[in-house]
Amino acid sequence: MDGVVVQLEKEEVDRETAKWKCSLIVYSIGECPGYNSMCRFISQSWNSVAEPEVYLHEEGLIETRVKQHNAQAISKCIAPGWGHANNYSAACNGRIWVVWDPNYYTVIILRVEDQLIHCLVQNASEVNCYLTIIYGFNSIEQRRTLWGYLKDIAQGLNSPWAICGDFNALLFAQDRLSGNPVQFAEIKDFAKCLQETHLNELSWRGDYFTWTNKRKTVDRVCSRLDRAFGNHEWIFDLGTRPTNI
Repeated sequence: MDGVVVQLEKEEVDRETAKWKCSLIVYSIGECPGYNSMCRFISQSWNSVAEPEVYLHEEGLIETRVKQHNAQAISKCIAPGWGHANNYSAACNGRIWVVWDPNYYTVIILRVEDQLIHCLVQNASEVNCYLTIIYGFNSIEQRRTLWGYLKDIAQGLNSPWAICGDFNALLFAQDRLSGNPVQFAEIKDFAKCLQETHLNELSWRGDYFTWTNKRKTVDRVCSRLDRAFGNHEWIFDLGTRPTNI
């Protein structure tokens, strides 16, 4: 008998059911709005009931919250016939998924770590580029291994390369609004990594701040944690077209 049999835990099913029962699914025709733009629209318009959670994914899927034994079946449901990769082998909670349409792209996974998935992307027009999806850990100490991964990848790479995702790190003093002032210790490792890997930030669409603690008024803190970067070859060959953040 063909097919996949998956055993689901009742608590997981109940949790997912409760989440999606009160969800609003939006199909965007044309350019996709930024995450914070969508959140702001909902907060202004959602007056009669509690605000829903908003999930917006573009290149990679981050914070999927899917257990490993369910990953294959769920990925087939959300993107039937598509290729998929994840990093359960390096992170027990599978922090990153990458999905692609094989009718348009060939994706070769080159490196899987707890904070990134690195791959070669090819399409029918023989455009080859490297793409690294990032989901950084929360602490400065843990992220130092991420900066080391990126330096390793950059060595000898002379083809277009982009990295994007949630770095969980600040790069400039203005990257946090309210809360504690940004300290030099918070940004120095990130800045040094970009300098040593010769990566430049790509232009973007959307709000500057990509994360908030969701608190109200004076307790609200906003930070810029999501970014996209490209090397010189990426910018020269593919331009600086905006990314949705």
